[in-house]
Amino acid sequence: MASALVTHPTRLRWQGVLVWLVASAAAGLCVALSLRAARADGGFPAPGQETLLLGIALFAATQGVLWLAFLHRRAAGRLHAAEAVIAALLRHTGTAVFSTGPDGVIRTFNAEAERLLGWTAQEVAGVRRPDFFHDRAELAARAKRVGEKLQREIEPGFDALVAGGADGEEEECILLRKDGTRVPVRLALSALRDRHGRLEGWLGLATDITAQRRSEQVLREASDAAQESARVKSRFLANMSHEIRTPMNGVVGMTGLLLDTDLSPEQRGLAETVRASADALLTIINDILDFSKIEAGQLAFEELPFDLREPIENCLALVAGKAHEKNLELAYLVEENVPAQLVGDSGRLHQVLLNLVSNAVKFTERGEVVVRVARERERDRRVLLRFSVRDTGIGIPTNVQRRLFQPFVQADGSTTRRFGGTGLGLAICRQLVGLMHGQIGLDSAPDLGSLFWFTA
Repeated sequence: MASALVTHPTRLRWQGVLVWLVASAAAGLCVALSLRAARADGGFPAPGQETLLLGIALFAATQGVLWLAFLHRRAAGRLHAAEAVIAALLRHTGTAVFSTGPDGVIRTFNAEAERLLGWTAQEVAGVRRPDFFHDRAELAARAKRVGEKLQREIEPGFDALVAGGADGEEEECILLRKDGTRVPVRLALSALRDRHGRLEGWLGLATDITAQRRSEQVLREASDAAQESARVKSRFLANMSHEIRTPMNGVVGMTGLLLDTDLSPEQRGLAETVRASADALLTIINDILDFSKIEAGQLAFEELPFDLREPIENCLALVAGKAHEKNLELAYLVEENVPAQLVGDSGRLHQVLLNLVSNAVKFTERGEVVVRVARERERDRRVLLRFSVRDTGIGIPTNVQRRLFQPFVQADGSTTRRFGGTGLGLAICRQLVGLMHGQIGLDSAPDLGSLFWFTA
């Protein structure tokens, strides 16, 4: 089986005979030249001299034959060792190996190929070609594809496998077993050539990938199940948030009407506490609803014209009361090269800005909060803007910044106890900015304030 891949010792034996004949002829020529030289000096050489010359020639020829026999024996030993190594590799490798002649007829068919396809080497060697094991539909599709590439018609047979030159590149295909079952493999075909570049045949390596395909299928099913579970969870949260938000709006509205009536100072204080608590709970519910919509892929974006300053001024107006209580300065700056009229979803832009500005006011005890808008680039009537919110608040440690945009993450546990919140706001901002094809980040240090920015 391995002999098809190496040079057989018989060929070297005939080469040795040829070299011996050449050596004998050379020795005879040497004797003839010596005799001729002797004649030129004056007649035939003495009988003793002629015998000596013939002995020398015979000795030289004998030494040449012995040396050639030694070289032949050593080469034959090396070839035998190489054959043994190749035969062992073919027997014990976990890859199906076959080789063919230039005509495509199989010469070598190792034990793994027998196990993989169910045919014995005696049944296929010298009889079958590799295309015999291929799925007919796949072979026809490959012939059409290769024919289009080479701009000539390719028959859906062995030529379809090797047309264009096999370079050992792996590809996945289906092979048919003797019992008719199908097995997916990764197949590589390589041309076998002699030292002059002449084609001597083809070598094929086929690896069974049934287990790999099965594992990939299991992983796909597990991934689909996990995604479906996440979608179900997100839909449930969205529905529950909606059902909770509806009565909460009633609580907020009725509390507002109650505060418009004549109340004693104690009653008014209690009612304002109820309204503040309801507003905080409604904010949490809105965050959960938005987060669930984003996770479920149900969040839609509008493409409507709007004035850029409108969402910025609305954000500052909503936090102006809280900033006034802390004696904080609020300001915004839109650079001159930023277009005032844009087309996009101003509501989502307002949502991201309001979250960042609200956090800045919440975590700043004194100083200022400044919103700034700059133009990053403009191309094909599309502009990329950079929004930044800078505060003079408590700042954020570096080791927390990398995970701050993950859901339910805050700087530390004391932050939740002191300032409240769920840790969803920045996660929602990151996802909204991503859906607007932008990026979000921050620069901060403890006690030096923070600068949150995003592009959109």
